[in-house]
Amino acid sequence: MSTTNVCYDRLKCLFWTSFVINFILVAALLILFIIHQQLQNGSVTENVTSTLTTGALRDSTGELCLPCDYQGQTLDNTLYETILKTENNDTVCCLARDEDLQNLILEVTNKGNLRWWTERNYAAHLYRNDLYFGEGVSWTQEGKKTSLLRNLTLTDEGRQLAVPTMPGAGTYFVYALYTFDFSKASPNRPDPIGVHSIFKHRSGFINGKRQRLWTAKTGGANTAKRQTSFLCGIVNMNMRDTLESEAFSYIAGEKQLTLNYIDRSPYSNYFGMFKLIEFA
Repeated sequence: MSTTNVCYDRLKCLFWTSFVINFILVAALLILFIIHQQLQNGSVTENVTSTLTTGALRDSTGELCLPCDYQGQTLDNTLYETILKTENNDTVCCLARDEDLQNLILEVTNKGNLRWWTERNYAAHLYRNDLYFGEGVSWTQEGKKTSLLRNLTLTDEGRQLAVPTMPGAGTYFVYALYTFDFSKASPNRPDPIGVHSIFKHRSGFINGKRQRLWTAKTGGANTAKRQTSFLCGIVNMNMRDTLESEAFSYIAGEKQLTLNYIDRSPYSNYFGMFKLIEFA
């Protein structure tokens, strides 16, 4: 037998040996992964805390669980990893294991120190004012521990957020979120569409006409009944400039606009801004 044939046979043997060993390792890892997932799912279901509180809680597996009866029984279009039932038939939604996120939520719900958030200068984080029944959406800093309004002001019955003084002028990061719940829409009509926009109103000294900054649409046919719309961006604000976050729903082909499908669950709608850079 030639030297070439001997080398070829040895290489062929090594190849097949390596292939078989790798196949066995992959199969073993797959079996271990399946066993791990089954044990993990079983432990989450069995060990979830059965006495529900109004805030956040940890189950014995280390996941962070929140009361979420309003979410229904499906995980679709949510960030939750699992939805569980307690012995009292309450629903809790559990987040994936993320220590930073878990610690932040526990700090908020357990009255931790939020000075780093609430004492930011020229900043606001507002929630929808459910006691306002006028035109449009009004915002408030009252009643929520994470809300703040610092060196900015609310105008136009709480519908607009203003920079009241010259030291407040600068470049701001602006954000707003709305949650639309179309679950109660009539099944005999086309699905509603939600529209979300952020407008800037310039000082009356210059031009009082509002300027559309960003807009988004959500909902419509073949979409989930519960939708969220988040807009954000950077904008220059002068003294007496104001911002407005607007939302409504409509049905294609109809002229009527409505606020009825904006969800009223706590923390479902918010509007905020904070200054990044002062004008030179």
